[in-house]
Parts: sequence; structure tokens; C-alpha cells
Amino acid sequence: MQKCLYVVLCVLIAEILPLTGADWIIQRDGWRVSVGTSGFAIQKDGMKISSGSNTSLVKGPGWKSLLDTATFAEAIRSGTVVKTDRSLTVTESKGTSCAVTKVEILGPDQLQLSYAPSTDAEKIADSSFWFLGLPQEDFAFGQARFGKNKQVTLPCPAKEDPVRKSRWRLTPDTRKMTISGKNYELTVEGAYFHLFDARFHGYFLPPLQTFCLVTQRVPNHGKAVVTLRVRPLAKLIPTSSPAKTASAYLELENGALLSLNPTGNTLCFPMPKGAKRIALTVTTADGKERSYAGGADGKISFDLRAEDRFLKAVVPDRGAGGPFPIHPNRTMMMRAQAKRMIASLSGRFSPEILRNLTSKSESLFSGENLHPATRKELSERDDREAAFLRQLSCYSAASGTREDLDAVLLSSTERLIPGENFPAKTRPLKMLGAGGQTLYFQAAILPLSMKGQAIALESVSIDGIAPEQMEVFEVLPVVVGTRQYPDMLEPKRSFALKEEVLNLFFAVKLPNRATPGTHTLKVTFAPEKGTPLVISGALKILPFDLPDVPAHLTAGGVKIDAFRRILPGAGEAGFQELLRYISRRKVTVHRSMLHPRELDGFDWGIRPEQWATYERGGFLNLGNLPWLEWLEKFYFKTQKNAKFKSSAAYYQMASGKISANAAAARLHQGNLQNVYFYYDELGTGQDQVVQVLADLKKQTSVKLMTCFDKPHFGEKYVDFYRALPDWMVFCANYFKDRKFDDYFAKLRQEGKRLGWYFNSSNPPFGTFNAVSCPAVRQKAIYCYMLRHKIDCNLMWGLNAWLGDFGGKNPIPYQLKTDGNGFLFYPGRDRKEFASSLRFELLAEGIEYLQYFELLEAKIKQAKQRDIAPDLVAEGEKLLQMETLPPIWQEGITSDLLDRYQNHAANLIEALNERMK
Repeated sequence: MQKCLYVVLCVLIAEILPLTGADWIIQRDGWRVSVGTSGFAIQKDGMKISSGSNTSLVKGPGWKSLLDTATFAEAIRSGTVVKTDRSLTVTESKGTSCAVTKVEILGPDQLQLSYAPSTDAEKIADSSFWFLGLPQEDFAFGQARFGKNKQVTLPCPAKEDPVRKSRWRLTPDTRKMTISGKNYELTVEGAYFHLFDARFHGYFLPPLQTFCLVTQRVPNHGKAVVTLRVRPLAKLIPTSSPAKTASAYLELENGALLSLNPTGNTLCFPMPKGAKRIALTVTTADGKERSYAGGADGKISFDLRAEDRFLKAVVPDRGAGGPFPIHPNRTMMMRAQAKRMIASLSGRFSPEILRNLTSKSESLFSGENLHPATRKELSERDDREAAFLRQLSCYSAASGTREDLDAVLLSSTERLIPGENFPAKTRPLKMLGAGGQTLYFQAAILPLSMKGQAIALESVSIDGIAPEQMEVFEVLPVVVGTRQYPDMLEPKRSFALKEEVLNLFFAVKLPNRATPGTHTLKVTFAPEKGTPLVISGALKILPFDLPDVPAHLTAGGVKIDAFRRILPGAGEAGFQELLRYISRRKVTVHRSMLHPRELDGFDWGIRPEQWATYERGGFLNLGNLPWLEWLEKFYFKTQKNAKFKSSAAYYQMASGKISANAAAARLHQGNLQNVYFYYDELGTGQDQVVQVLADLKKQTSVKLMTCFDKPHFGEKYVDFYRALPDWMVFCANYFKDRKFDDYFAKLRQEGKRLGWYFNSSNPPFGTFNAVSCPAVRQKAIYCYMLRHKIDCNLMWGLNAWLGDFGGKNPIPYQLKTDGNGFLFYPGRDRKEFASSLRFELLAEGIEYLQYFELLEAKIKQAKQRDIAPDLVAEGEKLLQMETLPPIWQEGITSDLLDRYQNHAANLIEALNERMK
């Protein structure tokens, strides 16, 4: 695990650092090997085998890097490369440490990599040679054989056992592993190596490779030798199947479809010369397999099951075909479903509307649409049928009072995912609010017969109460993988009814001392044609106000360089508006950098908007020292015109800036309560940095915060800095099991404040960093903060826009990650930012947690006055959140969260009455 995390960061940095210096290339026997500052690139007959190779030599026990990507790049730039007609050799050195890496072409099908490290360091924690290899298009599907009788089918389902999880690793117990792909078979032989799967890591983005080969730890003065043997396989593509009426389709490489039946399928394959038998493997949706055998004529008969998803043919040592996707034929099912749905509308809508829907259904499911010949035709047909069923689901959900238009209010945690059924109107929206709270809810407009028309928001009203502020957004979909999710919010008050559902999101701020009692929330829309449309919900306002500032800290990293780069039209005023928007949501601005190369332009001053954040969020970040572990490698040695020429110069500047900011904060606020300074990416053994931070803390009395993102290093890693930080923020993986619970309890006893650090698209439980995570799980984060006694949420990036978002107008954006590092989007016009459902849920969660913070305060007051012991006991039991399922399991519902909130509100009211 240590090596996996280390290589991820090395490869990421290798990808984003500019390449300089010459490339060395050798070409022979169909091989092409080149080496540059990013590492070796290896191809065979035009197929990439690896890209972005690097070495690592790490000193123990503090895991201090001796040789890494930076020293490899320096070796290339300095010309330390020996080239022959068959080999490239790179010798990298630093001080008394050295590593020699050689790639040699042995023949038409063999290539050898060797790596030899040497150092005077007494204890070596890790010494490895890595290369990022096995491209998705060739080896993402297939099989890996390792050891004597072990075999894994690729891709491995993420839910499989530990060997086959999303970050699984295969280590051969013999010195050989074979990976069969679509067109090639790759055999790896060597003394030290294993294969791991990085598909699900946030930094391994398409089109980077899927599987990585890495040597295991190489002994000091030892040598790792790995031989790669690549052999092309004969392509086995079926030519015919006698099935006539299709229940499913087999998709071939050219996009053509073969019809399949539940029984009686016979596929014909062209057999390679000398082949005697053929094997067919069918893989189901949950990864289970069935095998069938055929004769030398290439014919194989098999049965088809509803759960089958892939089919693959193999002639041992000769060739392979597939895996070919199996697409279910959903037309018959959809036609029957459409017929049932239209029948259910009888009596609710006029005969004319029912006739129109029936006519459209008959046309859509007619004979000419039943037999697609290509994958494209099948996809287009499925899209048309799904859109029609989606439209019918809107009719089913509509009340029937208007045949042209309908609408419904929904809670903030509903997700109207394009293509899925619209939720039926089973019950009206009921909301709970206190003075000063922001209400978050949604509206969905169903344009039953008004598609293509325009509609405007006329008003949002609460009887007897004038909202302080109201924001309205259209919810826009973004694409994660191949699926659309509603997430991006675009401010709007008028809309065009282009889709089956128009999804709107509202944020309405209640005034302090709002009139308690039951109120009616009304939202009125004015269509282009026809009468206004009014939808309503119930709102109970409580007889108390929420505190102006939360007791818990929620901080988000804001990157000004990313803002300027991606939104050049927004300017400084646009960035200031982003900070104001964040402060309105009680989130603390936490300015930081995407990469050490931004250090020279980093803005250390406290902006006026941060004072607003301090007043509304209750906390102030005086500045950051990010990337400390990487400054030496990726700033001082790679920036030719760097402003700071040494670590000492940089730390001297930072100390002066932080001291000045601390003085300004003390002058502005009168004290430094809840004022902190942040540093991160600090490896053990960096005594100079520790001394600088300790002196800074002593001189200014500022609290220090840091994150710990290496749970695999265990408690010793945390103990190295235990006396320094006041806030200790841990990445989510520290909470995956309970082994750290006792350790966390000791830290709390010492007065430390603990936090969660969200920095991955695939944490062990759902967070705001993942677009695809159910909204209810995101909101539940704040319940788990209570349960685990967490004082802080830290989002590493609110606008960590690592690249220009894919997708053109109109969106959906094609996301490269599942939301990691950004809770704001660049606007489509590149002149303004756009919020997200996830950020609004984050803001809603802060105020949700304030109910329990207020309850804690009331319990404390009651205890001091020895009042209402029964309510105190009941409140303390509620704050334990005992009925919550474990955070990484399913079972969290909106009803459960609402019950917690109602319970807390009732106890606050009761305690207020008792203490009058």
C-alpha cells in the first residue's frame, strides 16, 4: 500500500511537470523504447506497453526519499544515458545513493528491464522500479494468470475479495505471470515484481493505463531483472448464430450485432491452423463464469441467461476473441411497460392525450425498430424507448389536475437522474426551519404537453414571513463514466421546457426571530401560455434561532491560480464573489495551491471576504504551507527562475507573512480564538520544518493544523508530529476500521481537535468529493461527525480544476474524476463559477449539525442548573447516534436523518421551557 500511494503521486507529478531535455530512442525487431524526463516509454508493433516509468529509493524508518522522479529527470537532463543499438541505460545519483536502470531489446518478442540500487544508508524502507503499463484498450479485459494455478479475470469487480478489490495486487509465487488481452498476450518473468490495478484511483485518469507493473523491494546492492514477452494473438470473432428472435445481442468488434436466444445458440469461430478445440466463457454481471467447450470446427453451443454480460472465446496458446458485450433486448419489456403505464392513466387524462400516447407507443415499438443491425442503431433505439418511458413516468407522477403542466416540491436529497423514473407524488414536502436557517429544497416541473415552451419563476413566498435572501438554480447533469448525474447549479429564473423534467434547486434564507408555527411555502411559475402554476409545501418554523456561527469547522481549499486559468473572463471581481458565496454558506476559505510551481505567485494576504467567512463560519485560516514534502523536489530543483532559492528563504518569508496575518487578526478580532495556520504533505524526518513551525506557534500563539494522509504508516507517523499540531485532520481511510479508535481517544484527552480530510473520489464511505454518491449519504456525514466526535471537515479543493472540463455547450460536462477536488464548476461561458448540489448539501449539513450543537449547549446549561435530568439523559442518548448503520454500509435514509433533526428540535424546545 505504501508503494501504491507513493507511485501515484510520483506519476501524477511526472505527468504535470513539463518535459525538458532530449529523448533517447532505440528501435529494433518491432520494439520502440524511448526515455525522457517522465521515464521510459515502451511500444511493441505500435502497441504501448508502458509510459511514465520511474524509480524510487527511500530511506527508513521515516520514509525519506533518496532517489525519485525528480532525480531521474535530472539524470536525463544532464545526459546520464548510455545508448547502444539494443539498450538504454540511465544512471541516477544523489550523494552516496545511486540506481542504474537498463532497458534492453533481447529479440522480436522479448525485452528486459533491470534495476540495481546502491546507497550508504543503513536502513532502506523501499527500493523499486515502476512503470505504468498495460493500456486499457488492449489489456483492460482478459485474464491474469499468476503462481501455479491462480487466475483472475479482468476487469475485476470492485466488490470482490481483497485480492480482487479496486486496488488489488497480484504477486506471483513463482516468477512468472501471464496477462491475456484482446489482441496480445504479455508474459512477465523476473525476480521481483507484482501487478496492481489502479483503475479506481483518482489520479489515474483516462487515457492513462489501467494496470501497473512494479518491482517489489529490491535489496541494497541487489538487482531486479524483469523480462517482458509480448505475443500477438489470433483474433477469434464469431461469424453467425441461428437465433431469429433476439432476447439479447452480442456486440462484435466492428459494432455489428448477433442475435441470441435463451437457448439454442451456436456460434461459429474461424479456427487458427492446428487448433483442436475452442473454449467459450460467459461472465455474468456479478463476475461469475460458465465455460463451454467446442470442437475443431469452431462451433460452440451454449445457453443464455438474463444476467449474462460478456462472452469470450479462447483457443489455448493460439488466439482469443472478446470479451464481447452482451446487450439485453429491452424492447419487449419496455413495450409491455409502456402499455401498462398508459392504461394506468385512464380516467386521469383526456381521451385525446391517451390516444396520442398510444399512437406514439405503437410507432416507437413497431417492427422496423425491433431489429437493429449495429450497436449504434441499438443504442439509438434504447435511447428513444427510455425517453418515452421517462415521459410516461412524468404522466404517472402528475396529479392530473392540469393536462398541460404539473410540478412537485422535493427535498434537497432527491436525485432526479436522467433516464430514471420520476418519483411519484406520494406526499407533500414538509420542512423544518429555525430563525436564521437557510432552507434547501427542489422543484421538478413536468411539461406534459408544453415541451418547447418557456416558463418563468414568478415568486417564492412563505405566508407571514419575508425571506432575507432567495437563490434559484437550474440543476444540470454532468457525466461520470458513462452515466449522467444531476450536480451543477446554474442561477436562473426563467427556463425553456426542453426536457421531460426541469429540475430546480432553491436556497431560501429565513430571518432571525421568524414567526414560529406552521406556514405554507408556495412557489409560483408563470408559463408562456396558460394560467400560473402554484405548488406548495408545509414549513414548521421553530421558536428559536440557530447560532450565527457553527461550533464545528468546515473548511475548503480555494485555488486562485486555477480560478484565473479556467475562468479568465471572471477577473478579480469574480474570485471575490466566489469567496463571498463560500462565506454565506458558513464554510471557511482555505486558500492553497494545486502544485508547488504556483508558490511564487501565492497570495498570502488576508482578503476582506475572509473576515466575512470568520464572522459567519467562526474560523479563520491565516495561510497555508502546502506541499512541504515535495518542495525540495518539485520547486527548488525544477523552477529555474524560482523566487526562493532555498528552503530556509521560503520558510523565513512564510514565518513573516503568518506573523503579520496573526497580528492583523488579533487587531481585527481582539483575540486569536479559532484562528489557525495550516501545513501539509509533511514526511517524517523533516526537522527543519518542525522547528520553523514550532517557533511560529510560540511567537504568534496561532493554532496549527495539519492533515495525515498515510494510514499505512501507522501511529508512528502521527507520533512524530504529535506535540506540534492542535488540529489533527485524518484522511477517511483512518476510519475504515476501528484500530485507531483508542489512539484517537488519547489524542482527544490531550486536547487535540480531530478532523476528516476528504481527498479522494473513492473514499471508504460516501463524501462530498464524489458526484455519484447518494445525497443522503453526503448529508449524513454530519451525523457521523457527532458519532465519531469529529471537530472538522476539510475539503482539499473547492475549485481544484486540474484541467479544462470536457464537454461543450450545452453541458453535460464530461468529468475526468468523480468530483474529487471541486465542489464548484467553471461556468459554461467561462466568465463565472457555478455551485453544485454537493456544495449546497455541505452547507445544509453545517446547519443540520447546528441543531445538535445547540442541543449540546442546552444540555450543558441544564446540567449546570440541575434542571430536567430526564431531558438531559434523552438528549445525551440522541447525540450518540446509536441507530446509525456503520458509515461504510448502506441503510442510511432521509427519514432517519429527519427523525434525528425533529428529535433534537423537540428537546431544544422542551429544555428552553424547563429553563425559563
